[in-house]
Amino acid sequence: MDNNDYYQTIIVKINHLITEEKLSQAFDLVKEELQVAYIPQQYQDQLQKLHDEIVFNLNQEKNDSDVVTNFWTLEKITKTLNDWTKQEQHATAFYFLQSYNVRLILPVITNYLLNPNITNINKTSLLILLKNQNINQEFQVIKTHDNFVINPVKLLAWYDWKVYQQVNQLLEKIVYIDNPGLFQICHYLLNSYCESLMPSVPSLKHINAIAAAIYIRACSLQFIRVTLLLSARMFHSTSTVIKKYLTDLKMHKIS
Repeated sequence: MDNNDYYQTIIVKINHLITEEKLSQAFDLVKEELQVAYIPQQYQDQLQKLHDEIVFNLNQEKNDSDVVTNFWTLEKITKTLNDWTKQEQHATAFYFLQSYNVRLILPVITNYLLNPNITNINKTSLLILLKNQNINQEFQVIKTHDNFVINPVKLLAWYDWKVYQQVNQLLEKIVYIDNPGLFQICHYLLNSYCESLMPSVPSLKHINAIAAAIYIRACSLQFIRVTLLLSARMFHSTSTVIKKYLTDLKMHKIS
């Protein structure tokens, strides 16, 4: 898949999120794409148009007169975080929560991290926010793969893990040269997987297998046919270990 295919896929995904009324997710995705150093002009124009449309729709949402371009009150943030059925809005809530003292709603934070209905990635986002505000106390966290107690100040973000950096480098070495667009999808999936895992860190011994599993998942999303055996050869790994990480990706709902 070349860059044209990549941006066409991204634009389709953004439009799908808009259709599904998952406006906060669409907003985050288009914002991330617009921050890339270089975008072909035709796609930059389309992405900017989608960005403007999403912002407009967010401001027209029923009973929401203070979203995105206006400041959210702490009461609104609390109400949003307490509603696990509207998790597509939680990223926006976290954005505005950065401007407040999180200590003011610590009971809400505690319950959020314990709620099994909240996604792993949203819990990670909140933990990083707590770290950035230097909240030096322990919290119990329930994720789909683990139940742990952690002090956010001691948290190491996934993008600082050696295993993350080495897997990304391996994907860049093997995938990027032949298919830059597919590499971008691999990069996105790797970030999502590690963010969901955090603070659990995969073994450095499994770098090749993790990269292979990410590659296979990215290919499946693009309807590119690839076999487990071929991937094992490409990444110098074994089918058994790759299968383990494919199962893990599925459990973490990485797509």
